[in-house]
Amino acid sequence: ANIEPLAPDIPITSSTTKSLAAKRSSLLFFEIVLLRVKISVLYMYRVIRPLFWTFEPETAHNLAIKLIKLGFLGLYKSDIPSELEVSVSGLSFPSPVGLAAGFDKNAEIFHELFKIGFGFVEVGTVTPMPQSGNPKPRIFRLKEDRALINRLGFNNIGVSEVLHNIESRFHLKKNRKLGVNIGPNRDSNNRIQDYIDNLKQVDELADYITINVSSPNTPDLRKFENSKIKGNIASKNLFVGGKLKGDINSDRVHIKKTAVVDGTIKQKTLSLEEGAVLKIKTETKR
Repeated sequence: ANIEPLAPDIPITSSTTKSLAAKRSSLLFFEIVLLRVKISVLYMYRVIRPLFWTFEPETAHNLAIKLIKLGFLGLYKSDIPSELEVSVSGLSFPSPVGLAAGFDKNAEIFHELFKIGFGFVEVGTVTPMPQSGNPKPRIFRLKEDRALINRLGFNNIGVSEVLHNIESRFHLKKNRKLGVNIGPNRDSNNRIQDYIDNLKQVDELADYITINVSSPNTPDLRKFENSKIKGNIASKNLFVGGKLKGDINSDRVHIKKTAVVDGTIKQKTLSLEEGAVLKIKTETKR
């Protein structure tokens, strides 16, 4: 009996061979880049962490910002392979790996952070007026849980100064994407207006804007976690996302999707009662 082939023969030509070789070469290059980044980050983390942990958490954070300003991350510069490019709501990101808001609150080092391979960096949270945030100490290490208690409270230098920082470094971002996370001032009498004012100011420079309505560290902020506020501050020709807390249910997610925003961002900081049971319950200086 004749045995029929499962698929027709595909002629192997020199061009096919070259194409396969090119793909393999590209994949190998990508793997080498990833390995280099992993080794660099792991080495940096192991060397620096013991030093940083001799300081209070917030002091260590501020020290990291200063070191990065001096160009420390230039030692770990990494290009992004074109294969990592992704598109979300019409916005093209050179890589799906980015840095969320909270690290570079005042847009001081976003251009340096791009050097180590982030496809996007989100600065903020930014408020209309400067504010100092909650009283210190306000960050606590939970070493056994590999976690932090954070109750910073939107400490930042205000939208005007943040915009100045962005403008002075804007030419250094190249094809990377810059997000701006906006929120209201703690003592504001009109928080919806705060969001509107913030959005109007940052929308020329931001590739996308995150409306932060979920921080547990600003009293009553989560009352705004509904479609009303997003309908009031929708922006045209700009990716606008709502930042939601982690325990949102499916019905409320549907509300967010029908509001005038391009997407939602999860997961953000959990309130203590929302997280897993912690081994350490007390807040101590570490």
